[in-house]
Amino acid sequence: MTNVFLIGVEQRAAAEILNAASGAHHAVFERPHSIDTQELSDAGIVFAGGSAQVQQSLLGRIRRSYPTLPVVAILDTFYVGDWLDALDAGATVIVLSGGDACGD
Repeated sequence: MTNVFLIGVEQRAAAEILNAASGAHHAVFERPHSIDTQELSDAGIVFAGGSAQVQQSLLGRIRRSYPTLPVVAILDTFYVGDWLDALDAGATVIVLSGGDACGD
C-alpha cells in the first residue's frame, strides 16, 4: 500500500486519482492548498495542483525535504514556460488537467 497525497488538486482530477488509488488499495490523503512537508514523511507519491506560483513554492519545499519523492504537477496551462518552471521547482512529471487530458 502506498500513501498518495493530493495537494490543491481540482475536484475532477482528484476523483480520477482517488478512483484509481482506491481500486489498488492505496491510502489517499487530500489537502486543499498546501501542506507541512513533515506530513509527507511516509508519502509514496504526491500530486500537486493549483496555480503556477503556488506550485513553485510547494514543489520547492517538497523537493528540498524529500529529494527522491515522486511529485506529479497537475497543470491547467499549455504554456511551456509553466511546465519548465514546475520541473525546475521539483516536479518529477507534468500532467495537463482539463479537457482531453482528463479522458474526455
